[in-house]
Amino acid sequence: MILPKRKIAYIHIPRTGGTSIERAMLLSLGSRITQFGAPLSLKKKYAMDVLHRPLSELERIYDLTGYTIYATHRDPVGRRASLLRHIGGGPANLADLYIWGDDDHYTESNKGYEVVMIPFEGMAEKYSEVLGVTVPHLNASKS
Repeated sequence: MILPKRKIAYIHIPRTGGTSIERAMLLSLGSRITQFGAPLSLKKKYAMDVLHRPLSELERIYDLTGYTIYATHRDPVGRRASLLRHIGGGPANLADLYIWGDDDHYTESNKGYEVVMIPFEGMAEKYSEVLGVTVPHLNASKS
């Protein structure tokens, strides 16, 4: 997701709290809609039309020159455990662990852009500072 006027981009790595961050980004715009309820024109403007879009794809579509690009890093074991809870866990679903890729898959840039990696622990506070709004806790993994 991007905020063109603020020159902020967010790379949503699966199971790292990205839905909460993207909702906070919308709130920072004064929007009451969610990324799922937004019209397609708004989704395209703010790069919300594809979930979990890697930076390499985002930079082909949008000029990110001058942007601060953020992503959230989560311990790989915790991220995979969250994914297994999210998809239901059984052996037939283990392939999804690889399909969803690691952090590098999402943050690799072909244009040399740097990504500020925010640790999963304490991310709500950091993104609240960056965006100026409270980050909601959405899509929590079911234990």
